[in-house]
Amino acid sequence: MRLYNRMNRNAGTVARCQSSFLKTLIVVGVFNVLFIFFSSESHANNAAIEADSERELILIAAYDYAPYFISGSDEHFLGQLVTNLNALQTRYRFEIREVRPHDRYAALGPDGCCDLMFFESENWGWKTSGYSYAATPGILKGCDRLYSMQNDYWEPKETDRIGGVVGYHYQLTNMNTDILYSEIEHKMYRANNQLTLLNMLRHGRIQFAMLSEEFVHWMAAEAPETVAGLYASPEHKEVYETQIILSNHSALDQRQFFRDLERLAAQPEIKAQIKRYQLQLTSFSSVIDR
Repeated sequence: MRLYNRMNRNAGTVARCQSSFLKTLIVVGVFNVLFIFFSSESHANNAAIEADSERELILIAAYDYAPYFISGSDEHFLGQLVTNLNALQTRYRFEIREVRPHDRYAALGPDGCCDLMFFESENWGWKTSGYSYAATPGILKGCDRLYSMQNDYWEPKETDRIGGVVGYHYQLTNMNTDILYSEIEHKMYRANNQLTLLNMLRHGRIQFAMLSEEFVHWMAAEAPETVAGLYASPEHKEVYETQIILSNHSALDQRQFFRDLERLAAQPEIKAQIKRYQLQLTSFSSVIDR
């Protein structure tokens, strides 16, 4: 009987040892699987980073110009274009570099930081900037309009204030961006961006504001309550076409770049944004055929 009990105790000890050993094997196996998984993930990430670092860096200058580029935000049309452009090709790595409106000319100069600008017009100071550059034909059509929260009159009174954006060119101020000139000669007070102008207009701090139709369409799509009750002048409308301005000092292959842009413009998500914000896209086949 004592032998039977001893054998049972030994058998129990063996069983517990086997169970403990199996648990240890399972734990070790799990750690091995995790190690292999994370090692593979790490190798894949390292490979992706290495491949990305081998691309030639192309910097895109941008200033606050909603909905194309919004300072301090990742949610804008240019950001989507850059993301998709980087996924479309492997030769270049495009990145956005924010600049002040007055600094955009030097940014594309011989000592500048950047290679190109989207959604810009050479009529906005480029021709008299003293810098050499290349400009495409128009890519998008747009216009600045005079907006107000009332629709009774559109000729500003002596006591009325008009709002504009620092560094923006308006026909209303003879394309002069000087803050003091705008205020004294045209009663235009300059703010940092169009959203600030809209808020000033809604709170009665200014009676009129120069806003782009693209901005108003964007706000109508994203926050319609902010443009409720907003009226556009039936007469004052400044039409323009935005282009791509390219530095003459960039190594960017322009012909290939525009082929990539044509492919980009055909992508469903880009087409959806163009439709959502009512952007008027022109053809740039004439650029490719140059």
